[in-house]
Amino acid sequence: MVRTRQARWQDMTRKLLVRVVAALAWTAAALVLADASAQDAPADVSVIHVSPVYYDETVDEIKMDPGE
Repeated sequence: MVRTRQARWQDMTRKLLVRVVAALAWTAAALVLADASAQDAPADVSVIHVSPVYYDETVDEIKMDPGE
């Protein structure tokens, strides 16, 4: 039996759609798990803010950004 070009195209499109949906499902599951594990973190964990630095060529050293 000879398959038509349209039938091959439909099969290829269907396979691609299945792969895209599967990838989206895995991504959604990973995001849900990451969010759930982030909510389980202790409440006393704080974010450390690091000020930007810049390189001062006149004194050949790295200094803290004066704008911070």
